[in-house]
Amino acid sequence: MLLGKSIWALALSTILLVSTIAFSNNAYSDEYERDLENMELCERWYPQYQAAGEDQFYRIQTSPLARDCVWLYKDPIWDYQGEDRLDILVEKHREYKEASIKAGETAREESKIGAQLESATLVDKMMQEKISELEEKIKSLEEVLAKKDAVLMEQLKVIMDLANKITSAFFERIIPSVLPF
Repeated sequence: MLLGKSIWALALSTILLVSTIAFSNNAYSDEYERDLENMELCERWYPQYQAAGEDQFYRIQTSPLARDCVWLYKDPIWDYQGEDRLDILVEKHREYKEASIKAGETAREESKIGAQLESATLVDKMMQEKISELEEKIKSLEEVLAKKDAVLMEQLKVIMDLANKITSAFFERIIPSVLPF
């Protein structure tokens, strides 16, 4: 009984493994077939590229594949004429696509850093403007405070003069009448 279950488990595992391998190979072969078809399109479009030139070619062929084809046209590998030409072109095309993806990621990172720097510069500029505004306000308040200090000093002089006059009047009129000398 245990031997029967083991055989079934082994058979089931084998079926799963074989189907997984077949599925992954099938997915790879589907992608490879698409790449081969793309390279055949590039070959068909090459006479248009030669006749029209790069700028005009992009107007004729608006597919994103046109850019990839132009990369290949400009690469010396395009002139290779061996039996495995399409295979070589597919591999070169994949290299270009990977490089393009990495360049796009790098550009996005640089753009993000640039935006952060621009934002920091904008914040710094706003802070400088706010600091200048506050410095002007402080200067204005210091001027008002200086004027108030001058008024206060003047008032203090008046009070001191009054106190001196009162003291002097007190001593001149009241003290002589109280003291018997």
